[in-house]
Amino acid sequence: MSGRDLDCVVAGSCVADVLCRPVDLSRAVGAEAHVDTEPAVLAPGGLTANAGLTLARLGCAAGVLSRVGDDRWGGLLRAAFADEGVDTSGLVTVAGAATSTTVVLVDGAGERAFLHHGGAHRGLRAGQHLVCLVGFLLYTVEDCL
Repeated sequence: MSGRDLDCVVAGSCVADVLCRPVDLSRAVGAEAHVDTEPAVLAPGGLTANAGLTLARLGCAAGVLSRVGDDRWGGLLRAAFADEGVDTSGLVTVAGAATSTTVVLVDGAGERAFLHHGGAHRGLRAGQHLVCLVGFLLYTVEDCL
């Protein structure tokens, strides 16, 4: 798919979220603590997944512009986007980098606490996003002139 075939491109953080619930957030989890939870859930997260997957589910032709590591997390995120029909040609895999990950602790009321590693997407700066986005959408811009 090229930029001209897309309704939107989402750019920014690309995170593998591991959700654990319920966790009593009013008490610290100390050394050697054992907290019983429901089964953990792995979910795509970050701006690109939250917006991009939602837009795709609403029928938009969406593309993602971000970075993941060359680890299993990155492969899982790439597959999640592809499974939902999101164009991943702008999702760069960075050799030797870790994908951004977050463990999300959720209490019974839905309040959350986060354990986060910034990962590969933090290496892409706003100027690089703009350069990549312009290149990604170049033909769309030319069609408008």
